[in-house]
Amino acid sequence: MNDKRQLIKKPIGFTLVESLVALVIASIGLLSAIKVFTMISGALEKTKKQNYALISSQNVMEQAFLRFNLPPELKESKDCSQGNLKLRCELTVSRTSHPNFNKLEVKVLDASGNILVREIAFKGEQF
Repeated sequence: MNDKRQLIKKPIGFTLVESLVALVIASIGLLSAIKVFTMISGALEKTKKQNYALISSQNVMEQAFLRFNLPPELKESKDCSQGNLKLRCELTVSRTSHPNFNKLEVKVLDASGNILVREIAFKGEQF
């Protein structure tokens, strides 16, 4: 009897069902990782667009501050693209309740017209 038990060996390794369950679990983990990487790349692209828009906004604001005789009422729009990103900058100058200060507002819009950055500053008349 003992001889027969020694001849019949227990199979070594995983069964087909165990292997398939492990494969399903691994694929779910990989799909989750791919989704996370997709979300991260989308967030990075959005941050890059906003960063370029902020640079454009600051450039337009600096140009407005460097103009000595800035009209009290002004609305102008110009292309302010950065690299291959198409941007449009709108500068609006308006009076404030104080006669010596003007309000400057810069909006940066992307190609589809969405506002990426809105910046407001105040400039003195004789400065």
